[in-house]
Amino acid sequence: MIVFSRTDLAAGNVYAGVPVIRLVLRFEDGETSVGEDMVSLWHGVVAALPAFGGRTPYILPHASTFERILSGPGTSIARLVEALALILQRSIHWPVRYSAGDDPNTAPSDQAIFESRDRLIGFAAGDLAVGLLAATTSATSDRALRRDLFKKGFDDFTAKMLKNSPTVDSLWTARAAAVRGVPWVPTPHRRMVQLGQGRFQRWIDGGDTGRTSAIAVKIARDKAMTHALLRSAGIPVPEQRGARSPEAAIEAAKEIGFPVVIKPATGNMGKSVTVDVADETEVGAAFHHATKISKHVIVEAMIRGDEYRLLVVGGRYVAACYRRPAHVMGDGRRTIQELIDHENRNPDRGSSSLLTPMKRLKADQTTRDVLARQGLTPSSVPESGQSVLLRLVSNVSAGGTAEDRTDRIHPANRIMAERAAATIGLDVCGVDFLTTDPTRPYWETAGAICEVNSRPMLALHRAVSKGRSRDVHGAIVQAMFPDPARARIPVVVILSTGASTAFALSIAEMFIGKGLCPGVWASGALRVGGADVVGEIADPPMGAEAIVRDGTVDAAVIQTTPGNIVERGLGLESIDILVLDRSVDPSTAAAKAMRAITIGAVVDSADPAVATTIARVLRLPARRARKN
Repeated sequence: MIVFSRTDLAAGNVYAGVPVIRLVLRFEDGETSVGEDMVSLWHGVVAALPAFGGRTPYILPHASTFERILSGPGTSIARLVEALALILQRSIHWPVRYSAGDDPNTAPSDQAIFESRDRLIGFAAGDLAVGLLAATTSATSDRALRRDLFKKGFDDFTAKMLKNSPTVDSLWTARAAAVRGVPWVPTPHRRMVQLGQGRFQRWIDGGDTGRTSAIAVKIARDKAMTHALLRSAGIPVPEQRGARSPEAAIEAAKEIGFPVVIKPATGNMGKSVTVDVADETEVGAAFHHATKISKHVIVEAMIRGDEYRLLVVGGRYVAACYRRPAHVMGDGRRTIQELIDHENRNPDRGSSSLLTPMKRLKADQTTRDVLARQGLTPSSVPESGQSVLLRLVSNVSAGGTAEDRTDRIHPANRIMAERAAATIGLDVCGVDFLTTDPTRPYWETAGAICEVNSRPMLALHRAVSKGRSRDVHGAIVQAMFPDPARARIPVVVILSTGASTAFALSIAEMFIGKGLCPGVWASGALRVGGADVVGEIADPPMGAEAIVRDGTVDAAVIQTTPGNIVERGLGLESIDILVLDRSVDPSTAAAKAMRAITIGAVVDSADPAVATTIARVLRLPARRARKN
């Protein structure tokens, strides 16, 4: 089996409303399906992959599609290619789900057609799916070799494609946007995601949004400045001193009173932070550890209690989790090292927090030092039910876990977190709060905020180790688009075989008359507002993209042909008005495809009331006309 040809089709194509990759397959033996033995072997290979197992609910929420395809003998090879290509993309968090196999009665047996939001990644996933399937159907009978081949294929794909993808949090926010009817597209260089269209467009990059203040981010990264601002606003923070030498750190610790926390003035993810520094002899090592990140070191009072991450989005508290430091639970039989090794086989733990909710536990010098504080070594056998700390910092990036506590945070503590976010000026903010009891107000427990984080790790609330997952990405979309209807610009598509642009321009004039700025693509030319041609764009999807990327555009008018739809697609997943020219047969695949994505009305271009119908369906708000 080989790939005879590869084609990427933009959204609004003859197969689906979403963008797809189409692989035309050539089978050397003419056989397009596999038998029951092959399906059984395929299940065995899949079960052995780290990308599956316990992480299926986390990364692959739609894996049931794959299971359904593998339901028995006679399974189409093309459908397997589609399923594996989707799973490869899902394994790096791209929210894709459509394949031609969704309608097996019409799916072509020699073509694999599957959703892909990025041409490079889609082609890579399709090629790898074909290659892995061909290897699996080869004469080689050694299943271990085949399993290793699959693992290497997945690992290589992950390593390469993560470099060409938006952040995982960006993709999950895009997924949440799609659920709420907010359109999204990756940026041309794939590092960010655009939500919304035209003048409604907003940007998302992890926990940063288009509304995230650069000044606020700068403040949050400076721990001393953050501390000073919060303290001046009457928000509880631990006592703190700066130090530029071990001697100064010792003096600061004496002034504050042991035990203390010593950490770099900048940095994140708990790197080079030492907690519970008990005396002068420990200060020097902790100071030098902190200077690995920053020359400026902070000595801070040790607040007793557990650490909670309170998430504030758009000024509103939305979630909280208890961050528990890396640990193992004794069973009275195994050593601590054996318990660590056992836990690291948990498929929810991996080397990258981008792909797994937890990172692997380490048995390094820091671990041995923490164990020594507890009178233990890696060879000790803890009692059954005994919790053994491996780290003192609670960061998930250091092997810690996150347990949902959203409903257990006292209202006063929630308000405190909202005040902290507003004081710094962050629209998406992670507040690290220390307390002995989160159900009581902070002034009763001497609780305090130890850090405020820009770009917080949203996976803490999405992939919790205990409790209920929280839709924090949906909260971000809600804050950015309180009214999802004001995320899309109205779109009119004219499907015709002729090259005249007069009708498209007349509709554009109607928008201009209402004080709106339309973007028009017709006959390979792009116009914005009442201006003459501002660009020559031959490719129809690129014309549509140019309009929705333009931050001045209030509406879109696109004139295209049935041939364009069949060969390239439209470039949009939904439209408001479809105007069918008399020259177009409404029974053609292109016309049916456009009808399928029309959410407003389908009108005849010859209808004398077409302009009235468009105005009535769109119900456009009046707006002062711009000067061009």
